[in-house]
Amino acid sequence: MMIATILIDFDDVKNEQEREAEMKVQWGEFVKNMRMAAGLSKAKFAEKLGVSPNSIKQYEKAQAFPRHAEDLELKIREVVKLEIQRKRSKIVQLQLAV
Repeated sequence: MMIATILIDFDDVKNEQEREAEMKVQWGEFVKNMRMAAGLSKAKFAEKLGVSPNSIKQYEKAQAFPRHAEDLELKIREVVKLEIQRKRSKIVQLQLAV
């Protein structure tokens, strides 16, 4: 009975590690896609988010997951939205100038 309990606990740990790894991958893809949509370098994106460029690099490589992912996600979405609006505004200004 004791051996079965230990095996179940080990499986729980393994499943948790797999879930954490998958979360890191999904987070990394999200960060990279959003950064690219904004047309920003890792350094510029990090600056706008108030994190280090190394953090962005680690997120994109699925090596790290932020403690406050929900807060950072909202910040990322806002930064990307503002960058896209800024670029659209520039395009309109250029079109009007022509």
